[in-house]
Amino acid sequence: MTYYSRIRAFAAASAAFAALSLPGVASAQTKTVDVFSHRYPFSEYYIETAMQGAVPGYDVRSNLSTFQQFGEKVRIGLASGSDELDLIHCQGSKVREYGKNDWLEPIDDLWEKYRVEYQLDDIPENIVNEMRYDGKLYGFPFGLNTMFFFYRKDLFDEKGVKPPTTMEEYVDLAKAFNTPQRSGSQLTLQPVETALNELHWHFNAAGPNGWLDDKTFKPTFNQPQGVKAIELVKELSKYSPPGYLTNDNNAATVNFQQGLATMGLQWASRAKAMDNPEQSKVVGKIDFAPPPGGGSRVVVIGFCLPSSSDIDREVRFRILAEASKAERMRGGADFSIPSRLSVLSDSEIQKSNRHFAAAIKTIETARDYPPVPEYSEVGEILVRRVHQALSDEMPVQDALDEAAGEVTELLRKRGYDIQ
Repeated sequence: MTYYSRIRAFAAASAAFAALSLPGVASAQTKTVDVFSHRYPFSEYYIETAMQGAVPGYDVRSNLSTFQQFGEKVRIGLASGSDELDLIHCQGSKVREYGKNDWLEPIDDLWEKYRVEYQLDDIPENIVNEMRYDGKLYGFPFGLNTMFFFYRKDLFDEKGVKPPTTMEEYVDLAKAFNTPQRSGSQLTLQPVETALNELHWHFNAAGPNGWLDDKTFKPTFNQPQGVKAIELVKELSKYSPPGYLTNDNNAATVNFQQGLATMGLQWASRAKAMDNPEQSKVVGKIDFAPPPGGGSRVVVIGFCLPSSSDIDREVRFRILAEASKAERMRGGADFSIPSRLSVLSDSEIQKSNRHFAAAIKTIETARDYPPVPEYSEVGEILVRRVHQALSDEMPVQDALDEAAGEVTELLRKRGYDIQ
């Protein structure tokens, strides 16, 4: 039984005992707040531990699924105005997408009302601003996550080599380390967002233009640097685990833990799992570095309030505010870079999270997605065409040109002036 399983079992037993001890208290008086996220350590901790018991009279219920299932369920629920969604995991790109569709509750007034009580100024304004769209605050930030380079330090030390600093070095090392028992590299290209995260880095590392112009949102991924990026991905695919086109972050985490991959890009929130003796065969052997070429993704992560929920918005905000208190956020520091300065600067927190140094260094060059609310639709087009290029259905240049034409047409229809 894992540590969090024991916590949940203890909480369930305590609730059952309380129900037996207080027969006069009707369970119907307690309302349920449903919180939705994809399953990963951050959401498991904050939903299943930190939010529990936050506001008397309200039980927090965890609804965790795979990343793909979560995205589909939330989009359908928000679009249909379902009152089933009370709180949802969100990040800056989703705030822009959902905020543009009026699917979220603005929380500016509640942030001001509770600013002093919950010491919200401990969260820097530039982090808070990542949860805004069109001047309105829609998300409560709990932390930052970034993608950096995982690598087998023991194997690197045996060969006397250092982590790569360029994509060309990455390809050369992947080839050198590749064996039938262990892949030289790790690619996670499950459609759509998992693949987009990986490709975001490759496009940015190839040159300054990225994959969409940050101001006009004109596609840049079919320019020479973008073609070069996908050609390098195609080369890396030779040294990646089978199923790389459908592998998600969970599969990548397991591959690292089981010693099946030598190096590759992964989220900082997965770093602690490498040293979990109950799951990992490589405890102490994985180290972390900024990704070669820079430009990997950084996101502010937290929770948003769907506007269709029938639970009072102030209650939902207070659940989040309670869960964000410094003492609770210290427990979550294992799974994200804390948004509160008081927690991030805690020497004990820094000491127990050996990956923080690489994560903080990575953030210096990391970038979030271009700030276009339609990024997921753009990503669906781009990922589909890149998959065709990697599967040799189309030449790389042709695939990216097709994607650029489709993206331009989509965004023009949405009112963007793309020349």
